[in-house]
Amino acid sequence: MFIQMQESYSEKKKSLVFNTVKNLPNIPKPPRLISLKEITLKEMDATEDKVYDGYVLEARILEWSYLMEGIATIIEDKNGDVER
Repeated sequence: MFIQMQESYSEKKKSLVFNTVKNLPNIPKPPRLISLKEITLKEMDATEDKVYDGYVLEARILEWSYLMEGIATIIEDKNGDVER
């Protein structure tokens, strides 16, 4: 099954169009790591598509990501909570 998924992805990849931007837009510098507040999986809402600006999630990768229609991986935070 994994081989079929990989072949399917390879076929779709051939039809992708990549564009290069010569001059990047004026984007702000990322915040210093020391200024970020820690957050855990329990404090995040998995049902909501939200960017937690100003926070950092420290997690351990339990299973490496694999390709499908998107990217999926399994992580564990410092409290032992697991999320995919």
